[in-house]
Amino acid sequence: MRHYEATEYILSFLLGDAIPLDISGKIRISRHAQMQRSPDYVAYCRPEEAKPYHRVVIVPSGFFDYEQYGRAESMPTLPLAEWHGMPLLFGEPREESLETPYGTRLIIYADLVASSYFLLSRYEEMYYRKRRDQHGRFPGRESLGYRAGFLERPLVDEYAAELRRLMSEIGLAVQPMEPGFSSVSLTHDLDQPYYSSGVRGFLRLLLKERLSLRAAYRNTFSRASEDLFFSYGRFLDWNVETQRKCASPVRTIFFIKTPSPHPLDKPNYTLRNHKIAAIMRLARRRKVEFGLHLNLYCSEHPDAVEAAKEELEKELGEPVTCSRHHYLAVREPEDYNALLGAGIYHDYSMSYADVAGFRLGTSRPVRFINPQSMVVTDLILHPLTVMDYTLHDEKYMHLDYAEAERVALAMIDQTYRYHGEVTLLFHNENLLLDDPHIYHTRLYRALLRQIIKLSPATDIVGL
Repeated sequence: MRHYEATEYILSFLLGDAIPLDISGKIRISRHAQMQRSPDYVAYCRPEEAKPYHRVVIVPSGFFDYEQYGRAESMPTLPLAEWHGMPLLFGEPREESLETPYGTRLIIYADLVASSYFLLSRYEEMYYRKRRDQHGRFPGRESLGYRAGFLERPLVDEYAAELRRLMSEIGLAVQPMEPGFSSVSLTHDLDQPYYSSGVRGFLRLLLKERLSLRAAYRNTFSRASEDLFFSYGRFLDWNVETQRKCASPVRTIFFIKTPSPHPLDKPNYTLRNHKIAAIMRLARRRKVEFGLHLNLYCSEHPDAVEAAKEELEKELGEPVTCSRHHYLAVREPEDYNALLGAGIYHDYSMSYADVAGFRLGTSRPVRFINPQSMVVTDLILHPLTVMDYTLHDEKYMHLDYAEAERVALAMIDQTYRYHGEVTLLFHNENLLLDDPHIYHTRLYRALLRQIIKLSPATDIVGL
């Protein structure tokens, strides 16, 4: 059966982490490693096909059947049924118990496997190929999660917690979903690493933005630390403080672009630029990790990913194994194969740009499942919890501060509840002290305080 590997992985993900971690909390990747299997006492089959020792049977809804998969019949219909207070995409919201010589058997007619697979694999993005915005992205407002009202809930994690609770009630030992953060990633995309640089930048400030000759010269040719967008020292101090005061592993990642012919990838820069060089020196002193910020040209031409990665590795002088797409412009699910082909094993693009929420239905890192082939790959997708532009941009949610804080804190709280991974994305140009109409400096600090409050180190006294 073509879906066997995928359904085994989904069961493992529901019943455990399904991704190996090393002692530091970082995800350990081993290419071609044997896939983690679900426990032998759990089966995904019809009741009459269950073995005597099966204690939990999840009944398939037919989603994976050859006659249904990839066709209109495979799409959930609204309104969704509810199973234990949770929206159910497939199956019937009921279960029954049966006594066997091995103990109580729980038969669950809610198809938690297909429902989870639909979300984790971005199945609807494969099916609705023509639903794309101007950047080739599947809009969050077109997603089932948004239309059905559960996008701000990590529904797959909710399924996992409830399944484990039901299993414990019939005497099975299960891995509990203890509250906490598996890790915290504080990420910053270098889209506009400086306000102005070089002669072209000087002329832009002078002629287009109408700055005075002195102001244009100072912003362009002065030291990097005097550039308007140079907020790095301040927010890296906050990140280091969070790392010290948080009990969970905390890392900072800068995602760096490579030059591109696409007009929306400007400004093009290299690490040899004197302002970029100053940023990199500071970042290395603060133990920042580096990833590839895949430009829009790579989004449109996935075969260019490998060359972009090699170019950044050459400039950095070190290997690069993680990435994020500029504009979060992951176009088609299968485009992720280009990352694997280039030797990238971690991606941090998984959120919708236009609306906050759990795009994959989970707060936990998960392997990329190709919905076309049903293959479970070695690429780890890290859910993006909060992105600054999603909250304030008038093209997206366009929230005021109070509402943005409510949405962002709720996302962090949900992640904590299910021992997920927090990933924040705040851009340097939005973390300025003297820009009164963008509130992200205040919001970023509030989110860091909440992370520390929920997962404090034993010796902290506040932030």
